[in-house]
Amino acid sequence: MLLFWLLGASANLLAMFAGLAYAVCAATFFFCQKNKRRMRCFGVLGAAAVWAAALSVRLGACGETGWDGLVISLLSALCLGPAAGQTFLWLRQLLKRSLRPVSLAPGRAFWLCFAVILIGWLPVVLALFPGVTGYDMQSQIYQIETGDYVNGHPIAHTLLIGLFYRLGELFWNNASAGIGLFTAFQTVCLAASMAYALSWLCLRRCPRIIWGLILAVFALAPQHAVMASSLTKDVLFAASLLALTVELCRRIMEPQRAVRRGVLIADVLLLAVTGLLRRNMILAYLLLLIALLLKARKKPEGRRLIALLLCGMVLSAGCEAGLKKSVDARNPTIHDTLAMPCQQMARVYSLYGLEHPVGYEIREKLPWAHRYAPERADAAKCAALVTGPQQLVSFLKLWAREAFHYPIEYIDAFLYTNKAYWDITDTAYAYTYDEEEYGPRGAMTVNHNPNSHIEQYDWLPRVQQLCDEWYTENGCMEILPVRLLIHPALWTWVLLFGYAWAVYERRRAETMAWALPGIYLCTLLLGPCALIRYCYCVMLAAPVLLGAVCTPAKEEERNE
Repeated sequence: MLLFWLLGASANLLAMFAGLAYAVCAATFFFCQKNKRRMRCFGVLGAAAVWAAALSVRLGACGETGWDGLVISLLSALCLGPAAGQTFLWLRQLLKRSLRPVSLAPGRAFWLCFAVILIGWLPVVLALFPGVTGYDMQSQIYQIETGDYVNGHPIAHTLLIGLFYRLGELFWNNASAGIGLFTAFQTVCLAASMAYALSWLCLRRCPRIIWGLILAVFALAPQHAVMASSLTKDVLFAASLLALTVELCRRIMEPQRAVRRGVLIADVLLLAVTGLLRRNMILAYLLLLIALLLKARKKPEGRRLIALLLCGMVLSAGCEAGLKKSVDARNPTIHDTLAMPCQQMARVYSLYGLEHPVGYEIREKLPWAHRYAPERADAAKCAALVTGPQQLVSFLKLWAREAFHYPIEYIDAFLYTNKAYWDITDTAYAYTYDEEEYGPRGAMTVNHNPNSHIEQYDWLPRVQQLCDEWYTENGCMEILPVRLLIHPALWTWVLLFGYAWAVYERRRAETMAWALPGIYLCTLLLGPCALIRYCYCVMLAAPVLLGAVCTPAKEEERNE
């Protein structure tokens, strides 16, 4: 009956019974395992995957979870979690069969990967040159031109774009040429970060097939070339976070690196730069620091990471304060940090309107609550009347009070906003802003904002037209392999699969270092919507973690 509820009454009975037979068979293998640690790690992962699938089915069928939906989803996870866990275990065994390691020297691997990746991206980068300005560039270019800086977008990123903008005006009397130079710089940095990660996997003796697949994904998966051409802050941040994660892993695995002064300075700078490029990264640092203090403070590598994190956080905060002071940048509004509370109260208003007395209170705090959209919080949060500490306290009191009255509505608002991060069938991320000004934005923005005053070049018009058809008009969504490659949820589950594998095998280096992109992903769940660019750092980190756990461990597993 549980499967019948999940699949629907009109589902093919043969497919249902085949699924039931597979679930029973896989669960039988799972419970025959002798290694309890393996069962715990992959059982939890399998239960999480089933829970996500059950919630997706429930939301699609009923439009809400409801108490019965939450209970049945949890029962689904408990009943089918072992079968899903065994499926992940079979996938792990399949990946471990590719034991022939890549034989390239790390230095040669770096330059080979760097060249292959750049060649794979070159047509798209040239077609979109001098860069995609369809995200936040209008605001950032306005700040650069007027000198009226706001720290809404990271001030370090805005000033870096401004540097290249001025270089274009100075040397070529053309700001667009300077922006093109920034795109070239960003493309090189992103490719170098990927090449560094792949060269490290060579040093770890990653299986040749896995290593080759990761290189192919980095060079050919469409999101990487498009993001290399996009001037949004998320690209340099993702490149920096990938390099930082690999470097933290190396510090734990190679103790001799921890005593080298040059490496220590570079790591602290990398921590600071990563924090400067994304404001919520400081929250991720803080959460990782708390986790290390609780779990790893007695281990030498844990103490070294704690000290390194503290130095990086202090340097990042100091640099940001100095940059803001140097250009007299104003602080942003607090709306961005209240995206999820605004979305939750807006959902309550959209369902009940002014029928309930609380509707009037919500409308006072959120004048645009009637513009609620399940997949994004921008409409609700932008007009929130929270301009000072007193209004903030009043807003949070109302939000907390109504959480007890409308818990299901709050849960549903959270799930709908973040659905693309955990539901592989969700496509809302590709249509989130299609009704906005300047036409549809699609799965990935490749259009240019005319208000940015950046000239668009037409070097490869045919490729540019294909990019518009594939990404702006969502033609890529019709091709299943491409749709999967660009889907945020795929890389979330790859990251979780690799992390469960690392925890099971007690790989302290991967467990500590790759907690950072995982924690950052958790901070995204409080954001305004789920987009490719927001979780692009996970798309870089997940395949590298998978390659790392596929490498032979220092100590062979017991009871394999």
